[in-house]
Amino acid sequence: MKIVFIDSFYISKEKRLKCSGLGIISIGTILKNEGHDIDIIFPHNLFFKNELFEKDPIRKSIDSLVSIIEEKDPEVVGLYGICNTYHINLKIAEKIKKRNKNVKIIFGGPHATATAKLSMDAFPFIDIIVKGEAEAMIGDLVSAIEKKSSLCDIPAIVYRKDGKIVENEKIKLIDDLDQLPVPDYSLVDDFDKMSIVPIDPGRGCPFNCHFCSTSRFWKKKFRMKSVERLVDEIELLHKKHNKRIFSFLHDNFTFDKKIVIEFCDLLIEKELKIKWFCSARIDTLDKEMIFKMKKAGCHAIFTGVETGSPRMQRIINKNIDLEKAWENFKILDQVGINFNISLIYGFPEETEEDFNQTLRFLIKLFTLESMMRANLMYFRIMHGTKYYEKYFDESAKLLSVDEKKDPLLSSLTISKKSFLFGEKLFSDFREIFSHFYKVNNLFDDFGQSFDAFHHVLIRSLTRNYKKTLDKVLIFYEDSPIEFYRDLENFEPNFTGSKINNIFRNFMEQDRGDDRKWKEAQKQFEVELRKNKNKFLKSLGGRKTSKKIKDFNKRKKTEKGTYKRIDVVIEEIKNGKIKAKDTRKEEEKTLSFNSETLFIETYLLEEDFSEKNKEVDFKKMRRGDEVTVFGNEKDGKLECLLVKKIIALDKLFIRP
Repeated sequence: MKIVFIDSFYISKEKRLKCSGLGIISIGTILKNEGHDIDIIFPHNLFFKNELFEKDPIRKSIDSLVSIIEEKDPEVVGLYGICNTYHINLKIAEKIKKRNKNVKIIFGGPHATATAKLSMDAFPFIDIIVKGEAEAMIGDLVSAIEKKSSLCDIPAIVYRKDGKIVENEKIKLIDDLDQLPVPDYSLVDDFDKMSIVPIDPGRGCPFNCHFCSTSRFWKKKFRMKSVERLVDEIELLHKKHNKRIFSFLHDNFTFDKKIVIEFCDLLIEKELKIKWFCSARIDTLDKEMIFKMKKAGCHAIFTGVETGSPRMQRIINKNIDLEKAWENFKILDQVGINFNISLIYGFPEETEEDFNQTLRFLIKLFTLESMMRANLMYFRIMHGTKYYEKYFDESAKLLSVDEKKDPLLSSLTISKKSFLFGEKLFSDFREIFSHFYKVNNLFDDFGQSFDAFHHVLIRSLTRNYKKTLDKVLIFYEDSPIEFYRDLENFEPNFTGSKINNIFRNFMEQDRGDDRKWKEAQKQFEVELRKNKNKFLKSLGGRKTSKKIKDFNKRKKTEKGTYKRIDVVIEEIKNGKIKAKDTRKEEEKTLSFNSETLFIETYLLEEDFSEKNKEVDFKKMRRGDEVTVFGNEKDGKLECLLVKKIIALDKLFIRP
């Protein structure tokens, strides 16, 4: 049979040829080995080669793609898509069916699996949906279609029979992934021109984060190919196709330390001079594993932290120990493994303080040179997750394409053009497209520039103007959100299009080419410094808010702005200044300004009179500690321990 598979319809910002749809390559390989005529279309590559045009309306691009498919005269068309492109896949399928009603339309992938019955009921042009991984049953399914025989014995599919929707029993996941054939990359057009090759090292994540849909797709079953099989695949691509850079597409590649160490040892033994990337849960790493990965050619990792709030870590069931995560990030930075992280805001239970903790954690990460990028995304309710079951109801509101009314759209990985194209579908089929609805209105005032705020401004201030950022955050009572809102409310385009263009150009460089990457990074930092200097010089100027203008005036006069640390402590003692109480019951810690002053309260059952003495803070060195006073409380003495974090004898206090 002639079968055409279509990967997700999207335009990547990375200007290079890609073949990210490993599932359809694997299925295509199986069917090709059984004698079928297979074509795989990657729409992103068609845009890259100007066979489709990015500036065209989506409807026109879909028509052009359908014409390309029609020329191949397929008997079966299989569409794979992630949630963001599902609506476009539906339009492609509908147009194919209108042009040739005899073509069998098959959908697959995580979102089709999660919404299988709903999708079959809503869209009559879909003939079959395959649920979960398809390698074990795809040959039987295509054979049944070819022979026009019954589908009742084909597992893990949803189809129509006598006008009714039928769902067959689930299929057992493949235990031994070494049984799968080596992917036939000849099915990928222009494969030899691709700089980065995706590899399928295994599947599944054993964790159960409440917001994530993949645990349902893979049934929380962690599986890996054998170390020998994985290295054999890499070695074949390295020697036969001269491929040197590999991306391991596994949700949690580092879950099993023993496997990772064995894999790295074998790569080192074979002296394969390659670079590779992977995804990792940050708390599964340790020093030994990180050093071994670096030696074996690991260049970068992607990891989902999701939130910098310990409270939210528990609520979303991610349960990452943020202190351990920070230690592992420092080790990654030490050995020179770059990392990108994923963060989410807008959870139903999230407060502003929770999100401020996330932003403060992000600022902390930006002090590390290996921290490349944070994907800070607005929370979406994925169909079938615990959040969907608990929160998705009639009160959920569809995002708007009008950014003035609903700027959160800018934080999603979907273009305004694509959202507008699917808006009616999103409205008509709420349950299928729940990921385009919101349930937390707390951040509705976030403008389009929030993306640039954390990607560009915070990153640059942290790395180039840390002392200035410290003072600004003290002014805003340690709230990056208030800092952003002040800028956004006064000047929505505060970062300027030039800076955004520089940033985009930097991020779009081919990360597989070290020379070009470092060159682009250097150019970006130089240009950004120039622009940020202009921005910082404008503080107090006519384009900034009155609040920041007043801040700079006070900074110059020092009236009511800077105070000796001992005066600050005296005012804390007398209740004139209320430090934020972030302490756990057992720690009794007051965090006033973590970059400058560490203050700890504790009770002593001893005479404290000798320790209650005057302190010359100017003579204190970095790291010095001193107890400055004691008050009687419940028969005990309440004391303050002050540790000087940086060499300042004055501390900025917001009046």
